[in-house]
Amino acid sequence: MIGIGDILGKHDPGPTNYDMEYSSFVSSGGDIEIINNTSFPLLIKLKGDSKLMARPSRDVLSPQQRLLVHLSLKDEEKPPSSEFSMKLYDWIDNSYSGFFLYSDAENELNELQPYVGSGYVGYHINESFISATGVYNGTLEATEGDWIDNSYSGFFLYSDAENELNELQPYVGSGYVGYHINESFISATGVYNGTLEATEGVTSHLANIPTTLNAQLSSDGICGVSLDMETAKYERRYSLDDIGVQARQEWWAQRDDKWAVTNIYLDTIPDGTTVPLTYTVQDLTVDFKVINSATYVDDNANDVQTYLLQTLEAETDDTGCHLVTVAYTIPPETITTDISLLTFVDSNIWSDNFSLNLDDIFDAYSSALASVADGSAFTTHSNAWADIWVSRPIYEQDVPEGAADTDPAPQSLNFTIISSLYYIISSLTENSGFSISPGGLGNAAAYNNHIFWDAETHMLPGISLLHPELALSMLRYRLARIDEATQRATDRGYEGTMFPWESAFSGVDTTPSPNPEGELEIHINGDIVMGIKRVWEDNGDDSVINEFWDIIAGVADFFVSRASLRDDDSGLYDILDVQCPDEKALNVDNSVYTNVIAQMSIDFAPAACTVLNNSAEFSCPADSDQLVKWRTMANSIYIPFDEDRQLHPEYEGWDFDDPPHLINQDDACLLSYPLRYPMTDDVLINDLDYWTSVTNPDGYFTGDSYYGVSYAIVNEDDKRDEEFQKSFVHFTEPFGVFTEKAETLGHTTFLTGNGGYLQMVMNGYFGIQSTNTTFILDINQPPAPIWSSEASSVSSSPDANNTTKNDTNADYIKGSGSKNRTESTTVVSPLFGDSGTVTKATLSHVSWHSVSMTIKANFEDQVVRLSMDNDEDTHKLIACSSSNGCEQLEAGKDAQFELDTITIIKYRDK
Repeated sequence: MIGIGDILGKHDPGPTNYDMEYSSFVSSGGDIEIINNTSFPLLIKLKGDSKLMARPSRDVLSPQQRLLVHLSLKDEEKPPSSEFSMKLYDWIDNSYSGFFLYSDAENELNELQPYVGSGYVGYHINESFISATGVYNGTLEATEGDWIDNSYSGFFLYSDAENELNELQPYVGSGYVGYHINESFISATGVYNGTLEATEGVTSHLANIPTTLNAQLSSDGICGVSLDMETAKYERRYSLDDIGVQARQEWWAQRDDKWAVTNIYLDTIPDGTTVPLTYTVQDLTVDFKVINSATYVDDNANDVQTYLLQTLEAETDDTGCHLVTVAYTIPPETITTDISLLTFVDSNIWSDNFSLNLDDIFDAYSSALASVADGSAFTTHSNAWADIWVSRPIYEQDVPEGAADTDPAPQSLNFTIISSLYYIISSLTENSGFSISPGGLGNAAAYNNHIFWDAETHMLPGISLLHPELALSMLRYRLARIDEATQRATDRGYEGTMFPWESAFSGVDTTPSPNPEGELEIHINGDIVMGIKRVWEDNGDDSVINEFWDIIAGVADFFVSRASLRDDDSGLYDILDVQCPDEKALNVDNSVYTNVIAQMSIDFAPAACTVLNNSAEFSCPADSDQLVKWRTMANSIYIPFDEDRQLHPEYEGWDFDDPPHLINQDDACLLSYPLRYPMTDDVLINDLDYWTSVTNPDGYFTGDSYYGVSYAIVNEDDKRDEEFQKSFVHFTEPFGVFTEKAETLGHTTFLTGNGGYLQMVMNGYFGIQSTNTTFILDINQPPAPIWSSEASSVSSSPDANNTTKNDTNADYIKGSGSKNRTESTTVVSPLFGDSGTVTKATLSHVSWHSVSMTIKANFEDQVVRLSMDNDEDTHKLIACSSSNGCEQLEAGKDAQFELDTITIIKYRDK
């Protein structure tokens, strides 16, 4: 009998104990007698007329052993002489070479037939077609394998089709410019056109700058799309069957620079074939007038259009109109090779070195194009994003039960966290001098791209510990406009600084008339101060107090002057005629949120003064009378509270028995988080249970994340998780674009909601409480997301010229032609599926008081490991818990604790 060893050339396979499985053996009849199944070579005897091909399991044999098992018959069992049997002996001889395999019959399964291939083409024996390398058609199957592998990182989202609503397309942003895929314009931070009020012309809004980045091949040929958030790059793949072309197209916006590019690669194109390009260009006369224009030719022999533009209308006479230069590639009608299409934007609002000469913008364009061609641009860009991703929360989840190895990895928590950071950070840069709007650079039309309380209350806290430099840049936008805020207070007979509810370029109020928020929603002043306080507590640098002192003191003075003595003998002060964060409540007295944040802002001023006086570098400029006034008033603001119900009303006069309306968003419960206003656990729970019961389920998803954080504070884990799950319906397929509302879209690319979600993760589940002296962790295990079975193809955003956050206009809130989610369903992403239990959590390189820490929690082992990532010369950190005592943190060395509340304390070496 001939065994496998004969076929392998007497190869010694090494270890010999194999647990053989025979399920893969295919027999045409008869029985098999295994002579030896514990050693190698394997001996198999055929009984009767059996003709057998044996294929050992891949899990059993080594790669060398995964050969076709040749079985021969003993001499006495040879078949009658025939032409085949005569040749059989030649084939047996050839088999000793190891190159030759044979059988007396083809396998009954044609899938197991061999193929012959040239490298260009391949033919599988017996098939009616031939295959050619790189020639794909139709679906994502040709690339899905690579994309499935990438999906395990949590950075990579993909689909076989783009969402049918372009509002749910992603955007790429550099911090200076942002491009929403498929649009005919590019947005540039701070470049606004329009007046303060829409009585003549249009309300100040972010201008649309023309671009050709929407150039594309035939949309009918799109067979796959992906967003790689790790490198901030969007990709589209095409299979143009009618002309035999396979192509890729990618977009990115160069990080911290003023340009964006799309590259088209023709991977397969038959000789003599031309590929049509289509594109549209925004009508530039909507927002600009042309001062000068010129056409150039770039190094790729493509025409380049350049303009010197001026916005049509200025916000104020003092600010004047903005100047913009733009250079963009004019796409040819057809292409026969790869092409790069680039748009470069510059403006006089970003730099004193702005040039009016179109030669200079073309030179800048050419330099950028050359860096794209030699690969240095993308290297710089991806390295910048790699630095950003060093600091982030990371979760590990089990693979769902029953999932196959070929299934994509639904890293639900990771991609929701990463996408929230990606979309926010893509609209921020340290150097532009501007803050961030609810729609960012990805949705220029959302609320006219104005700056609201969303910046300091919702978005800043989610990035302050991860990227303090970006948080500071947001606050510097306010500081640069403090003169306008001071004048605004003076004009209304108040002291100090009164920041507007909406602002754009100039810092004056840009709230569209006749909406009342501009005068009534004064809590924004306290929101800005709380943003400063948050960054100072996270940063630990007293220079933050010194830099923003004028805002701290100015807001305290404003609230003192805005308050009025109550008509009773309490000696307390009212704040009358305001609008609540729940914007249905307007012209009310003593909004509980407004009064508490006013009290806290006034109280922070003397505390900040003490900090400066204790610093060797700074001194407090406040006089004694001012300090006395602040301290007195901080204890004298009336805070409405229902003693019988033991909870806080939204405002004085709220009817608990007959509520006047469902509230739009978390309001009174903002006291517990983010303000952390002192109250008992019972009161906090009462507040939460009542106000969650009267919150509109299709209201704005702004503060609703904070319900979950507040439940976490009082260890109401089930209710915390219930609130957490409500966020996932807002992440739309396939690229995690966040929507403002649950049942109707509202605005898309809603960065306010992304910011609230990040706080739920950071402050709710990592349980972070950062102060100027302590850093507290109370880490909890989040649930795996439960995704809605309904998809995300719903209606468009509201009109750009009617964009204040006021729910009194129902048509505006729903948007023109708005539909419910259930009216249109298109599931296009394989990643929004079930994911397994969260087993581990990491907070990587979080920065507290200039010390970088990494925090790792293992929920299976119930342990937390802390380490410092860097040595710090003047301060040390010590971590303490009730179960493990205290341990000093050292760079590169883990300190292990049981999963418990951990307090990290900074102390100074003497």
